[in-house]
Amino acid sequence: MEKQQIVYMEAALTLTGLVDEYILNFGFRKRSIDKKGKEIINTFLEKKADNLTEASTTEEWEQDCIVSSVHKTIDVMKEIEYECSGSNLSEYKDRRRSVEKILSIMHIGRTYHDDAIKRLKKLRGVSVK
Repeated sequence: MEKQQIVYMEAALTLTGLVDEYILNFGFRKRSIDKKGKEIINTFLEKKADNLTEASTTEEWEQDCIVSSVHKTIDVMKEIEYECSGSNLSEYKDRRRSVEKILSIMHIGRTYHDDAIKRLKKLRGVSVK
């Protein structure tokens, strides 16, 4: 496999990993059980999780597809921030900035493949608290 394809693969995996971590951390798919044992689903948060998952999906491992997916994901994250404006947004913004870093790494990856791969793996391993 070419180095450029590996960069694209790592970028797609990093984007998916960051979105999954975002959904998990903020409990978008968290379900609770009422007193009768019935499962309660927050459809508003489920819809946000579905939007994030759909936006972060890349059809092909190419520069344009990945950059487009990152932009769509950032737009959905900003939308979530606007709707949650009454709460502490610093953690939301930190996670969005982590996704935004993929764009600059993709730019670096055009020439310096090994550096881009290393940065993408490092970004995926970072956990925002």
